[in-house]
Amino acid sequence: MEDLLESITLEKARLLNGMTMEQVANDLNIHPQTYAKIEKEPDKASIRQAKMLSKLFGISVNILFFGHRL
Repeated sequence: MEDLLESITLEKARLLNGMTMEQVANDLNIHPQTYAKIEKEPDKASIRQAKMLSKLFGISVNILFFGHRL
């Protein structure tokens, strides 16, 4: 499982949680197109959005956005 988390992307995390882009966007209170952009370019996420995605997917911000544990 640790190897899986080391290479996790927002898309993989979303799919592992059985969610659509629209569902994630609704949970973040953003437009689905905005979430699609964040999924393609994670550095576009605000700190608030990164924290919300981390909580939603149950994966630390460090792993989800930086690919490693601190």
